[in-house]
Amino acid sequence: MTERKRREQQLAVFNRVLRHNLRNRVDVIRSHAETLCDQAAAAGHAQRIIDNADRLATLGTRVRDANRLLRREPRPRRLDLAETVQAVIDDLTAEATDVTVRTMFPAEPTVRADEEAVRMIVESALTNAIEHATEVAEVRLDATDDGYTIEVHDDGPGIPVGELETLHAGTESMLRHSRGLGLWRIQWATDLLNGRLSFDTDDGTTVAVTLPARPDDTAAGA
Repeated sequence: MTERKRREQQLAVFNRVLRHNLRNRVDVIRSHAETLCDQAAAAGHAQRIIDNADRLATLGTRVRDANRLLRREPRPRRLDLAETVQAVIDDLTAEATDVTVRTMFPAEPTVRADEEAVRMIVESALTNAIEHATEVAEVRLDATDDGYTIEVHDDGPGIPVGELETLHAGTESMLRHSRGLGLWRIQWATDLLNGRLSFDTDDGTTVAVTLPARPDDTAAGA
């Protein structure tokens, strides 16, 4: 994919997020606010307003972070992959959740990569896993001939086929688009790292991103 085509794709997704997702959230906030005007004791509606306002703020932050990452030059450096991934897990599970996150990391999984891109992959995949898992989400790192694979699995219903078809098509339209920004963030960050992305939805959802090996992955002081 050329840089021009990639940027056109990114702008189309950002446009859909701003046009569709933000508009829908604002509509929800407005309708519940109107109900509050008519009902003095409406705690449920007040909570919906708070929840949707929080989701709007989070969505705006994710759009901003993705745009900033994709517009700058990659900044590869030597990373302890387990440490980087665990930091994201800690951030996402800081608040109580009914989902248990299990990990399986090899000893000293070191790569040379852009840390922010790696974090975006794990954050997006694990956020989706925690949201849709029944009880358990798993994060594992596996050494491969090509480097390391980051796998995030959940025991939920699986990503809808239409979501994956949109991602594979590489474009969005009024009739075919994804629900949010998460899958696109994973795809773009993977592209930035020259990695490979795959999905398995036969039993829950498994998102797998393989980071390629670098000649100096194991070089001292890299």
